[in-house]
Amino acid sequence: MIKPNSRIIRAGLSQGLPSLLTFVSALWLLWQTSLAEFGLYSLLFAITRLIIAVQAPLITMPMNVLAKQRFSIDHYADFFNFHTVALGAGLVSSLLIATLFFPDDLQARSAFMLFVLAQLTREFIKSYFFSTHNVESALKLESYTAAVFLLALIIGHFTFPASLKTVLFAGAIAGLVPALYWALSHHYLNQHRRRRFKWKRYLFVWKISKWSLAGAISNEIVARSYNYLVALFGGYELLGIINFSRQLFAPLQLLSNSWMQIGIPLMREHYSNSNVSGILGLRKSSQLVLAACSAAWTTTIWLALPWISAIVPDGDLSLMGQLTILWGFYYLVEFQLIIYRIEIQVLLWFRWLFLTELVIAALTIVFTPLVLKLGEPSQLIALGFLLNLFLWTVYYRRFTKKHNALHHAPNI
Repeated sequence: MIKPNSRIIRAGLSQGLPSLLTFVSALWLLWQTSLAEFGLYSLLFAITRLIIAVQAPLITMPMNVLAKQRFSIDHYADFFNFHTVALGAGLVSSLLIATLFFPDDLQARSAFMLFVLAQLTREFIKSYFFSTHNVESALKLESYTAAVFLLALIIGHFTFPASLKTVLFAGAIAGLVPALYWALSHHYLNQHRRRRFKWKRYLFVWKISKWSLAGAISNEIVARSYNYLVALFGGYELLGIINFSRQLFAPLQLLSNSWMQIGIPLMREHYSNSNVSGILGLRKSSQLVLAACSAAWTTTIWLALPWISAIVPDGDLSLMGQLTILWGFYYLVEFQLIIYRIEIQVLLWFRWLFLTELVIAALTIVFTPLVLKLGEPSQLIALGFLLNLFLWTVYYRRFTKKHNALHHAPNI
């Protein structure tokens, strides 16, 4: 059995590879094309993350939280079937979005659709491995996917004109790896227990996931709505510079994503065993580690700005210093929120989570256009930081007042 520390390291690597590929894609687009082209890529990537954010509370989150046994064939066979339905919905939604952005470009439409399906499949398979504590398989899956993506991007670089389609096709081709793995795993499960899809089996899950879905959408509005609003009011080039500065924090994002993947099963076990010291210890140590990593990485980026700016010699990067500091403060608080969200999911406080996220989402939608019209673009990140800080105080007060919930945890 993998020790917790080793498990977290492997989880970090499995999350780090897709973040690394996203970073490589961003650098390649900035180097080969323009800030505007990268801004369009950022917008499409945000839309892809929104689709994944819908799948997570409907499929992967309940698969992880509701798993009472480490290896339950019936449990996972059902969620494989649910994921098949999610893929169909993802295909339809990506087709509509691709038609909107690329009405006269069949290749770009096809690339985006396949890219979305690849991301949905990869996230589901990886969550399945984490749910069964098979972190090593998750790392292998991401390693193979990363190798195929880099190979496809290199071939595309020397074969086709540099464009957004090259990155999308590379991601789509790499998606063949998790898609094949999904097909083989699904066949393996069906060999042991054939489960036909039935909506009534999902009704129990829906009672829990509906509030989680609403909360996830609200959270996505808070975290990524600026992509749509900046593209609408400021254009793709402005979006490109804002997201370029954010992309530099990808290592911190992968660290928090890794903790989300490995933290839910660990926290679920602590709550199932009513291990109060384990819950508090895991929370406090995580808060300290993520805060220290956030401060250290922000300092590193600040010192490296002269070399980083050389990547885009033709772009206006005068805002980079200010944006770096603001993103640093933003993630310092954001990572603390993630730790609380793990416990909120395990405690099944989804309705309360949705209501709090809804308030922040509403404030984001109201104030973001005002900032874009009346203020500086960098003030968008300051707005996000202030809203996150407000949300952190709400979470902190909730867990302080409901501290007895740790001593009377539900049998999850």
